[in-house]
Amino acid sequence: MSLLGVFFAFLSACAYAGFILCGRLLTGSYHPLQINLVAFATGALLLLLGAASTRLVIVYPASGWLLLLYLGCVPSALGYALFQAGMRSLSATVASIVTMCEPLTAAVLAWILFREELGPLGLLGAACLLGAMTVIILVS
Repeated sequence: MSLLGVFFAFLSACAYAGFILCGRLLTGSYHPLQINLVAFATGALLLLLGAASTRLVIVYPASGWLLLLYLGCVPSALGYALFQAGMRSLSATVASIVTMCEPLTAAVLAWILFREELGPLGLLGAACLLGAMTVIILVS
């Protein structure tokens, strides 16, 4: 196991937790699209700075740009806008618990849409995730 990878995963989790908490604080004062515009613009600038040291390729076919536009608008911007709108009526705790469904939903959709296999460890992980969410919701 790479300690650097674990460290980056931990930083990612902290950043996402910060996004949820800041989003919860700001949803009462700002429109979800404003919050996401600042968050995504900041992320894009950080990625651009990180990519500046590499050979950045910006020449793609039109279909590639359309796919990039779709990925930026629909699953990212729209998804996070709906998430921020939902946080207006939820606590940050409940919102973070609900987001734990994301990897499970992705695995189930991959199984249904792409016929990917969900092995015994995957099923065990799904059961543990559902059990943990149930316990957290019942205790809250």
